[in-house]
Amino acid sequence: MLNRRRFLSTIGSLMVAGSLATTPAIAADEPLKVGYLQFTSFGLINVAEAQQWFEEEGVDVELVLFDSGPPLLEAMIGGSIDIGALGGVPTLRTASQDIMDLRVLSVVADVSGPSKIISQTGINSIEELRGKKVSIPWATTQHYIVGQALAQYGMTTDDVDLVQMEVLDAQGAFIAGRIDAFAPAPSALDRVLEARKDSRVLFSTSDFTDPFFVFDLWAAPAKVIDARLEDIQKVLRVFHGKSVPYFTSPDTSEAAAQDLQNWLNKVVGANLTAEQVQQQIDALTFFNVDEVRKINSDGTLATMLQKQSEFLKEVGILESLPDFDKLLDPRVIDGL
Repeated sequence: MLNRRRFLSTIGSLMVAGSLATTPAIAADEPLKVGYLQFTSFGLINVAEAQQWFEEEGVDVELVLFDSGPPLLEAMIGGSIDIGALGGVPTLRTASQDIMDLRVLSVVADVSGPSKIISQTGINSIEELRGKKVSIPWATTQHYIVGQALAQYGMTTDDVDLVQMEVLDAQGAFIAGRIDAFAPAPSALDRVLEARKDSRVLFSTSDFTDPFFVFDLWAAPAKVIDARLEDIQKVLRVFHGKSVPYFTSPDTSEAAAQDLQNWLNKVVGANLTAEQVQQQIDALTFFNVDEVRKINSDGTLATMLQKQSEFLKEVGILESLPDFDKLLDPRVIDGL
């Protein structure tokens, strides 16, 4: 998670890089260069390569691993990356600026599922947070979820005593009783509830009355889509049509989790047990071909991107909203 100053500084450097870069011509006969991040949801991309599914689909890809979204976008601006799988915040931030004509192709996963708001004893509803100390890490999924939970009850962050701190700091403050509510990291939820036995889960994403998602996204510049649409469709066909079923089918999920554990531990440098990896997989929602077509055709994807963009503008991350009429390029999903 980036703090506000570092985030805006990084995005500023992307704008400069975009204004100075000389983008090379797009060569259709070269490998499609796919940037992705070193987090669990993106591991499905690496597993697809290890299983040789891209080769079977007839597309030559070159995977490039990044530690966060802004460097991936900088590489995309410079032309060394063709398409990328990354978080929603940097994607929407770049799409709202005159850096490059960035389009959203599809989703990687919904990462909102495990997020919860917990509160101290005596606070039994979102409305009872009014005037209470509520901690959020600025410009994060937790920030967005807390803001939308308040909005469901006709409130905003102005109605609470908002305390901006990182999740680990908030965890200690909550256990010590210095704040009244926060959204812990999913992996720490049980430990926090055990350490503060009088606390409770106040709100879960399943409590939203309307559909609620926070998506990691597939994105690419419009000119790359125009030049290499068929190859991009093949990559997304592998992801949604082979990788996702491999991880979600009871017949193959155990083997898939083992493949992901190998990638996380050997490539990313993690040290996770099989149980911990499975917990991370279970905390995410992936979409197969039929499911991703549905959330595209029924407007769910577009609506969620617009809601998140409006939130990012409200908290000062976006200076303006993306052009929603062209942000989501349906050609890739329609061609799966």
